[in-house]
Formats: sequence, C-alpha cells, structure tokens
Amino acid sequence: MKNLKHVLDKKIADVLRNLPLNGQTEFDTHDFINVFLKLDENNYTDLLIRHKDAKGPFKAFHGCIARYLNSLERRGIIEKVRDKTGKKIRRVSRNIKGNMTSNQVWTKH
Repeated sequence: MKNLKHVLDKKIADVLRNLPLNGQTEFDTHDFINVFLKLDENNYTDLLIRHKDAKGPFKAFHGCIARYLNSLERRGIIEKVRDKTGKKIRRVSRNIKGNMTSNQVWTKH
C-alpha cells in the first residue's frame, strides 16, 4: 500500500496547479484537500479508509494532510501566510463534511 507522502508527492504538481481557487492569491487546507479529492478520488479514499477506526476518520486523515502541507513548507514549496506581526493567518471555510472550521492559509513559493 502506498503512503500519503508517496501519493501526494506524485500529485503535488497537479494539485498546486489548480490552486488557489476562484482567482484568489492564497489557498487554505480545505482547498488543498478538495482539489486532491477531485483530482484523485481513488487514492483519497484508499488513504482515508486507513483511518476508519479513528474516532473521527476524516479529522484524523485531514490532520495527516495538514502535516504534509507543513512538510511542503519545510521543503520550500509553499508557505504559511502571516500577518504584519508574523502571526499565522487562519480562516474559516467549509470542510469536507460541510462544517465551517478554521484552518491554515497558504501561498505557493
């Protein structure tokens, strides 16, 4: 079975090519997840099912994706958007289940 890093490393160029959405200059973690799901539904579901026994499978899986995004920042591919004081900017957007939740805002390098 493929792991998340392996799958996303193969898809990252395609996912980032489709971000940001709707003429925006930035994207958030939900945007990234939605584009990944749209571009590669089979791998998304294969990876999600590994979290089926977690108390919150989507939350657990999407947390792994968020950690992957942090690794992309360390690799210089994307970066967290920060305000003038250096504080990380988060925004509220609709998650995969339709709930409004706060998550990190990113920009491509």
